[in-house]
Amino acid sequence: MNVVTLMKTAQFIVCVCYLFLISQWHGLNFVHAQESELIIQFAPGTSPYELQKQVTERKDREKSPLGKVKLILGDMTLQFLNKLTPEEKLARLKQIDEQAGVLMSERLFNDTYAEDIYLVRLKANWSVKQAEILYSSIPEIIFAEENSYYTVSL
Repeated sequence: MNVVTLMKTAQFIVCVCYLFLISQWHGLNFVHAQESELIIQFAPGTSPYELQKQVTERKDREKSPLGKVKLILGDMTLQFLNKLTPEEKLARLKQIDEQAGVLMSERLFNDTYAEDIYLVRLKANWSVKQAEILYSSIPEIIFAEENSYYTVSL
């Protein structure tokens, strides 16, 4: 194969790739947002499910005298470190849910890798941006974003 044939073949391949990519680019409808939906990722151990589990464990521990003493000492340590108990964190999260107008909240995945990612649906007339700001204001939230996706039409 001589150099001229090789160059023409390379130019042909580049043109075909270019045309293919351009056709895909024009078919790409950028961002579509689901109406009134957020995707929220909680820090490990701070999702509503985990907090509810911690609250239940603390109530069970309260039943024994030794468990009650451990809880009191643990709560004093949390107060000294200026941190919240699981009950307080759960109450704050429920308050933000009410302020944001949450209809329902559910885990997106049940596996251990992504169990802290939730889909949150808001009432129809509530601002998604305002809900993002509310959720992002608490330290238990890693990110809160509008539920959006890309579509390709050929």
